[in-house]
Amino acid sequence: MKHRHLLRSAGAILCTGALILSLLPITLAAGSSPAVSSNVNKEDYIAWSSPVTSYLYENSSGDLTRVEYTNSQVVVENYTSSFAFVDSWIIQPELPVWGGFFAGETYNFLIFG
Repeated sequence: MKHRHLLRSAGAILCTGALILSLLPITLAAGSSPAVSSNVNKEDYIAWSSPVTSYLYENSSGDLTRVEYTNSQVVVENYTSSFAFVDSWIIQPELPVWGGFFAGETYNFLIFG
């Protein structure tokens, strides 16, 4: 009888953990190294335009943040002011069409359509 009680408790803990994880924002750890992408000449507009997919801006701590839409996901990476990699994470798009990114004074915005 005591064994069944322990199994029920373990099952309840696992279900609670799964529920908590499902309520967290859709942000995944990207790893301990920068994402590799090829964006050379992506901002060279010849006859047609398309949204810019990579951004680099100075964040509030004086360091650098890279935001790039690549492989149907948004990669956000932080670097020191001397370009040493610090950390990164991935944000899954809310809608299928990439529109852009804006770094504001108080808030940052991802644009999807």
